[in-house]
Amino acid sequence: MGGGVYLAGVDAAILMTGKSAITGNFAGKLGAGVLCDGPPAWSEVSKPLLLTMVDSAVITGNTATDHGGGIYVTGKVSLDGVMCGSQTLANVTGNIPDDCYFEP
Repeated sequence: MGGGVYLAGVDAAILMTGKSAITGNFAGKLGAGVLCDGPPAWSEVSKPLLLTMVDSAVITGNTATDHGGGIYVTGKVSLDGVMCGSQTLANVTGNIPDDCYFEP
């Protein structure tokens, strides 16, 4: 799990700027590009994990066998500037089997 980046814990953050990219990663199950494993939704933690993407940063060309080819999200996570799927100017695209998966 977490082929490219595994983001977990409390107050953890990633800032992708400029032309930074997370690409070409493989995960045997979940989150090939980025796996965001935040605190449970019911927890008292006030700050979620944070993934911020600005400028031309991309998450693309990653492959997971289950969910979250680009990004897999569970728990309290804030995605700032992250656009998934077929949205115009999407910066998380071209991942297999999906660009973003949010654990129910």
